[in-house]
Amino acid sequence: MQRSSSPSGIRIQGDTAVRAQAVSSNAAAVGADNVAKTATGTVRGNVKIQGNTRIDARSNEVNAVAAGKGNKADNSVGAIGGR
Repeated sequence: MQRSSSPSGIRIQGDTAVRAQAVSSNAAAVGADNVAKTATGTVRGNVKIQGNTRIDARSNEVNAVAAGKGNKADNSVGAIGGR
């Protein structure tokens, strides 16, 4: 994996298959400036993928909770790339 200089962010060369399943994924943010995220089977950020890539991601009852000022929570299952 290399960071992509492409202005569109994500460059994929080759075959890429993403198979994702999320059963119970929850996110909650409480308070000021909090972020709670869940992600299953994602490609994000400035990423360059070369060759054949397969992502098999499964999540079951994954939760992200942030409580209080300035707290963050993030669950990433089968993720490639930055935030």
